[in-house]
Amino acid sequence: MSRIGVFVDVQNVQETFERQGREVRYDALQRNLIGDNSDKHDYKFVAFVPFRAGDERRQRLIDALSFQ
Repeated sequence: MSRIGVFVDVQNVQETFERQGREVRYDALQRNLIGDNSDKHDYKFVAFVPFRAGDERRQRLIDALSFQ
């Protein structure tokens, strides 16, 4: 079984989608990237999110991405 790492720069992805008036569904992104290959590969997803103290919207995003 091979290992695959997926690294996401959340700030750039968020800004790109927001400019288009759309919302990012990271759970759907993850499902689409894995597809029918979950038994063939071991996946590790890492999201890079800049932390801003006092930014509640950013904190909710971090919480959602970390499945808290």
